Amino acid sequence: LSETVEQNGKKLMVYLPQSTNSRRHSYSYLDLAAMQRLYSDEYNLLVVSNKPDDVISIYTDTFNGFAYNGNGIVTQREAMAVADVIIGDCTSVLLEGVLTEKPLFFTSKYVPKEDGSSLFTEDEILIAPIIDDAYSLVNHLNGEIEYDFEKLNAFKEKYFGACDGRSAEISEFLEQEEK
Repeated sequence: LSETVEQNGKKLMVYLPQSTNSRRHSYSYLDLAAMQRLYSDEYNLLVVSNKPDDVISIYTDTFNGFAYNGNGIVTQREAMAVADVIIGDCTSVLLEGVLTEKPLFFTSKYVPKEDGSSLFTEDEILIAPIIDDAYSLVNHLNGEIEYDFEKLNAFKEKYFGACDGRSAEISEFLEQEEK
């Protein structure tokens, strides 16, 4: 990872766009030009997605030195483990981000299944702020709005409290729930 992302003492923001259950297309949603203007002095951005590598490259190549394509280099889980801030659509993989105890931001709402078979309610899953655009992160990242870990910790306790270090099994269950 260090060969891919030149950290230079900067923090790492990980963006995990999936467009699963999303109300908008994630790549155009998170304005990387604005992200670079707002955060490049303090952060690097690593993008890891389930989308083809050439789609990610369109976005990351333009912002070389700030945004990096992590596809094929790290998994989403590995990226979350090394991140200082985690951003992405409300998906089962992103929900594992609660285990990192790092600030987590959603770019989309959780959309329960229409047949009522969803594991979570919309209110229960709202464990992290939903950001409307790159600018809405500003108040959180610069400390003007203190990040509230209470909902994250409650979710972690309820769904991961009995984990014995094998969260991949829970993740597989959650991924099956999503399908």
